[in-house]
Amino acid sequence: MEHVVIGVAAVVGLVVLLAFAVSNRVGYRESITVDAPPEQVFRAVLFQEELMAWSAWPAATNSTCRVVGTDGQVGATVEYITKGKVAGTQTVAEVAPGERVVITLTDPSPFGQKPVVTFHVRPGAAGGTEVALEFANTIRRPFQLLLKGAGIVRWVRELHRKDLAGLKAFCERQPVPA
Repeated sequence: MEHVVIGVAAVVGLVVLLAFAVSNRVGYRESITVDAPPEQVFRAVLFQEELMAWSAWPAATNSTCRVVGTDGQVGATVEYITKGKVAGTQTVAEVAPGERVVITLTDPSPFGQKPVVTFHVRPGAAGGTEVALEFANTIRRPFQLLLKGAGIVRWVRELHRKDLAGLKAFCERQPVPA
């Protein structure tokens, strides 16, 4: 019995140590060039009805979406609806006209996340539009171990890459890649 208690204490101690050794912050930046005018690309990011037309998230989360509030303005919120209930939201938190849209996300999970997605839009050097998607998230400890270890962080990043490909296809009027 004593060996079991020592083993359990060792495992708990290791988890606590890892929870503080492994960062609870996630951040990255992905970018793409879109062959469309910056005004058109900015609109596709700012207006949430348009964003939902190219975003990979509704299909990936098995959700339908609706916009609450005035679309195209700070405070416009997309509600993700799964099985008849709101399963998460994204809200336009800040807009720098023609340059940047900041979106905050919420979900009812116990992970205590605070994700923020920022789209930076600017004219491309060789024409078209450069779009950078910047993702920042803080996850409550020790849940970052679970989300990182289970591959959720990689899955989210891959969805953001699909989002940028969807934005490109939407603005260039090409079929969205699978």
